[in-house]
Amino acid sequence: MLPRRVDQRPQAGTVLRPWGHEPPQFANSPTHSETLEIADPFRKLAFYSACLLLFTRVSLLNQIISVQLHFNPYLLYLVGVPTAIGILVGGGLGRGLRSRTTYFWLAFVLWAGLGLPFSSWRTASLGFYLSYLRSDFIMLFAIGGLVASWQECRWIMWSVAWGALVNVVSARIFRGSYDESRVMLDFGTIANPNDYAAHLLFVLPFLLWVAVGAKSFVLRSAAVVGLAFGSYLVLGTASRGASIALVFAVLVFLYLATALQRFVAAFTLPLGVALLLAVLPQSTLNRIRSLGGSTDASEEAVDSSRARSYVLRKSIEYTLTFPVFGVGIGRFPSYEGGHNKTIGEHGAWLQTHNAYTQVSSECGIPALIAFLAGIGSAFLLLLKTHRQSRDRPECRDISKMALCVIISMAGFCAAIIFLSLAYTFYLPTFAGLAIAIHRAAGIEFRTRPRATPRPFAVVPAGGMRTVYTAQPRPVRGISG
Repeated sequence: MLPRRVDQRPQAGTVLRPWGHEPPQFANSPTHSETLEIADPFRKLAFYSACLLLFTRVSLLNQIISVQLHFNPYLLYLVGVPTAIGILVGGGLGRGLRSRTTYFWLAFVLWAGLGLPFSSWRTASLGFYLSYLRSDFIMLFAIGGLVASWQECRWIMWSVAWGALVNVVSARIFRGSYDESRVMLDFGTIANPNDYAAHLLFVLPFLLWVAVGAKSFVLRSAAVVGLAFGSYLVLGTASRGASIALVFAVLVFLYLATALQRFVAAFTLPLGVALLLAVLPQSTLNRIRSLGGSTDASEEAVDSSRARSYVLRKSIEYTLTFPVFGVGIGRFPSYEGGHNKTIGEHGAWLQTHNAYTQVSSECGIPALIAFLAGIGSAFLLLLKTHRQSRDRPECRDISKMALCVIISMAGFCAAIIFLSLAYTFYLPTFAGLAIAIHRAAGIEFRTRPRATPRPFAVVPAGGMRTVYTAQPRPVRGISG
């Protein structure tokens, strides 16, 4: 088919525009209710408090101050209480409940609550359950209920990114001392090398978002350095599960990335892997390779694998024995320790080291179904947003943000196959992020002017410009 020739000689009354400056297509305005929500001053104050709460949780700032300065500043209370009030009074509950993802997570939480009377240790389960609601589950509504615009989604991303920088610096300053062969923190809730690696898998994609989207060269450079050092720290923990999760996150990125992003990755990834293998200690590499049955594995690595296999079998056994309500939320270690004889006269008293069997053995199979549905629903919201935005040039920032959160979610959800982190703030945070990004992106899709494809011109020797525009092809590319 030959392209159509269009005469571009100006006619009488024609308004001449500079070449390449065609008017944008029509865009809608935000609805009245959306405008009111965005402008609500009380919601804005609660949102800023939620950003501080997220930064505090991610950066571990409260724990750093408590350990280093020897006093508790109660930062989580200072920012958590205003956030909770804002959720209740500022409409956060209502906005959060507009998404199906929230109902899956509510089903999980409610079923875990229904199982409290059937727990093997009711008092301990009740305290654990209330703590989870107050400190961790609230993050779903703090983000999914208080974020109302795309600019606020960026604030949330920056909150995690700054927290990630604190994390990688903390590893350099506060490295643990009992096992020099593995990177770890000397204190805090993620002092364990495996938990610290999972935490890094959660935060590092937010640095990737800064590296590919920030306008400042200084910020992009700092993000790249933090991302490279953070990747070294993940492998430096010698966590075999985290190593698998890191590879899985990279594969997800390559699958969803654009052709240009894959082209850049084809050069940077092999170079990065070579550098990491060159700088990592041999003991660390031997421990990671022990996952495949390497004979160079240390006795500690072999014992760890045996213990994990044991508690995995027990968690599956308890899931089948107590399929409805489990042994009680947070009660697997105590129940296993009191009902088995593996060390002298008692059990191992270990966590399940698998977040999914942790839920099934402690809260029952219905809770596991709701748990998986909540994760899957959040992932589908992000994937839908990414697919809708990647083919629109004016929405590339939306595509990049959705992709980075997907990578974070993929890596973390793969890592917790080997960790007991089901009742932490990470997964509710993912759910809140997915809800907020999907809702804010929907407004942007309606309100942003669509970028018009720029035609190409051919100027022959005669001087008259001829514009060629592509025409639709009716059947199999054949025109009449």
